[in-house]
Amino acid sequence: MLVVTPRQPLVDWVRRLEERDPGKGEKRFTLEEARTYHRAAYLVPMAEDAHDVEGWIEDNFDLVFEQELFGFEPDRRRWPRRRTMDAFLHWFDLELLDAPIDLVDAPLLNP
Repeated sequence: MLVVTPRQPLVDWVRRLEERDPGKGEKRFTLEEARTYHRAAYLVPMAEDAHDVEGWIEDNFDLVFEQELFGFEPDRRRWPRRRTMDAFLHWFDLELLDAPIDLVDAPLLNP
């Protein structure tokens, strides 16, 4: 499992979006809010070696980066143009965890 936690560059970008859209409230988005309420966990392929998962992240960081940006701004035209692996690592802290354990005896989603 890959846990993605925003860093200050994401907060700065969201603040610039807020400045362009007056009326969205007086409270400014903070790093504390981002790190508390906007962490995300992604299931990634299981691997015996962490290097294999790191390789998957390098190959797929753009999918995660776009998902994170979309959560704040669905209009792709307002996204930062420079979305490289280096930028991704600058915008987010990454943490690899062992596989999740499902303790619920029911489907995750009910149709």
